[in-house]
Amino acid sequence: MRRFFPVLTLVVMAPVIAELLWGSTPISRAASLISQVPMYGAGALLIRDVVRRAGASADGPVCCY
Repeated sequence: MRRFFPVLTLVVMAPVIAELLWGSTPISRAASLISQVPMYGAGALLIRDVVRRAGASADGPVCCY
């Protein structure tokens, strides 16, 4: 469970940050983010995995852009 919590947090927070923080989805329609969790979460996990396997530091994803 200790290793699962950060992954779950990343998967859930990816669509929240992308949609709610930037104002694309109003807070009143926040329940619609459930359908977007697989799309945003999979991308976030893929980037995390590539950075971890490359041995980059915590700022590694920023350097990818």
